[in-house]
Amino acid sequence: MERYIEIVDQIYYDSVWNKFVKSKKKLHSNVPKNLCRFIPPYSRELVENNLSLSRQQLILCLTEQCNLRCEYCIYYNTKYQATGPLKKMEFEIAKKAIIEFLENSKISPRRCISFYGGEPLLNFDLIRACVEFVESQNLLHDMDFTITTNGVLLNKEIADYLYLHRFIVSVSIDGPKEIHNRYRKSSRTNDSFETIINNINYLISTDPNYWRESLDFIGVLAPPVDIETISDFFEITPYRFTLLNCDITHHMKELLSQFTIDSIEDDEEKSHQKMYLDNKPRTNSAFILEAQLTKDQINRKPYLPFSAGRYCVPGLKRTFVSVDGDYYICEKDDQNRNHIIGNINTGIDHEKLVKLSQEAKQFHEDHCTDCWASRFCPMCFASMSEYPHCCEQFKSSTKEAMRAILEGKV
Repeated sequence: MERYIEIVDQIYYDSVWNKFVKSKKKLHSNVPKNLCRFIPPYSRELVENNLSLSRQQLILCLTEQCNLRCEYCIYYNTKYQATGPLKKMEFEIAKKAIIEFLENSKISPRRCISFYGGEPLLNFDLIRACVEFVESQNLLHDMDFTITTNGVLLNKEIADYLYLHRFIVSVSIDGPKEIHNRYRKSSRTNDSFETIINNINYLISTDPNYWRESLDFIGVLAPPVDIETISDFFEITPYRFTLLNCDITHHMKELLSQFTIDSIEDDEEKSHQKMYLDNKPRTNSAFILEAQLTKDQINRKPYLPFSAGRYCVPGLKRTFVSVDGDYYICEKDDQNRNHIIGNINTGIDHEKLVKLSQEAKQFHEDHCTDCWASRFCPMCFASMSEYPHCCEQFKSSTKEAMRAILEGKV
């Protein structure tokens, strides 16, 4: 594995000490492959002990239906352009999932039930039923309720309910009107921005101080990207926001082919757009990278052996329940039926989880032991299917993030 990676002229990234090194001489050194360490596989005992006592978050997919047709959505081709019916979760499925979750999370200091979709507010009656059921259980520990919504159906009644039951709410909005409406289109109209902004006001008016801590926005960066305008839009509000790179679906590939690099005059912007046109996957930001670099430099010790990937104990931090009652590792993985890890009737399949972790370990031993960027790699159970096309792009984007740090752009 190459130890020194040149980031800018005469400045190298040292993959052993996880820091930048300045040298007028060309630096070159190899380190043995076996310095890489991978956290999986998990033992059967570890899986059983954790999943029987310490589960943290249950994510219920209340419906496959949605009232928007966002063109970068991972479900755009598979569900919203398909001809088959889109299903809703029944209360009995949700109830069984909740009972199993409560039974297996008794020592978690904080537990959470999240409502997800599609658009979960299309099945608001089920949200009411689930909350009522949970509150009837006289829990020894507090329970958090969260919801991820596009905000189109938020009204005064729903806003009052979410506040009364102390929900944490995430609203999907991509920035100012002209940027938001580019891809986040209603099934009836191409303008969803005004509706969402007006509806957010219903929420905030219930208690502005409460929502400063319990409301956040999720924006998706889709080309052409104007980071400055998007950041300005969110930073004038007192609420948290997260910006994610869009997933490059088949439909997005077709849309992106309409953009021409040659029409962009600014070199930096041209480089930024090219990453998307090259089918750039979701990667670390320079902010996350800087935090990891700073942390390890403060520790003043080499980060060896180091781990690759961002693997959770499947089913522990979060468990995603499909409308049919199948369990998946998380909400990012619900399109991969090979990763079904159980269902509401039989519970989580511990043997399947151990097998998945063994497969992950073998995957990294086969493909990742000579990669200088392994410590930053975001690959996990949900993203292993992106190999190998994501790897070179990830290393390229990691270098770009390092350049941004060195040039003071973070």
